[in-house]
Amino acid sequence: MSALSSGLAKTGAFVRRDFLEDISYHFAFLTQAVGLFVSVVTFFFMGRIFGGAVAPYLKPYGGDYFAFALVGIAFSGFQTVALQGFASSVRSAQMLGTLEALLVTPTSIPVIIVSSVVYRLINTVFRTGVYLVLGSLVFGMSLGRANYLGGLVVLLLTLTSFSSAGVMAAAAVMIFKKSDPMDFFFGNVSRLVSGVFFPVTVFPHWLQHVAWALPLTHALEGVRLTLLTGASLRSITGSLVYLVVFSLVALPVSTVVFRYAVAHAKTNGTLVHY
Repeated sequence: MSALSSGLAKTGAFVRRDFLEDISYHFAFLTQAVGLFVSVVTFFFMGRIFGGAVAPYLKPYGGDYFAFALVGIAFSGFQTVALQGFASSVRSAQMLGTLEALLVTPTSIPVIIVSSVVYRLINTVFRTGVYLVLGSLVFGMSLGRANYLGGLVVLLLTLTSFSSAGVMAAAAVMIFKKSDPMDFFFGNVSRLVSGVFFPVTVFPHWLQHVAWALPLTHALEGVRLTLLTGASLRSITGSLVYLVVFSLVALPVSTVVFRYAVAHAKTNGTLVHY
């Protein structure tokens, strides 16, 4: 069996395990569905109330606050799952006592890292699709001009960019048993200043510079322009280049850091401590 087919088989096993665990909690599916619908309704009425006030800032994105905010909250979920997914998988394996056994198998560390979060990403893709379908069919959000291929390209680059932060968070869990600093910066701070709920242009200029240094800002910019205005990939070249460069630099660095974290935990005998 080739290395690729072996890796895919192992990833499939991870996905099957996570899926079976997820469906064992029936009530969780109901609460997630209700929470998703409530989120859509909330932003719909927020758009009715505040849309006019921010309309001048929304012209590049079609002028509709509901569509702007819905796309923001839907696609920011990919950062959340990347940031928390890797860390929570490592933490769970530590507490269940399966991490040490997993790391001594022939499975490579990159395969373990990626496989641990694939199911969560699939679930997030599904949730994002539901957001867009609800927004379009029930609440009248316009996607008639959407450049879906361009949006897919941005999404793929978004996943690679966010994954590096997630691997860093997993490394922090391996060493410190917590990933609070990563969660705070890439989760709370990034969601606040990256334009999830309102345009970055409403900020003071110095804070706009901070926002444009974060991958989430470029990811949301690219997704909104392609889906809401039908923008071509050429017109969002700046965001695409940023995401590519960030991925090329951050992913190898985060993998090295995670390898160091594993080696550090093994040396100090804290691999299964929690």
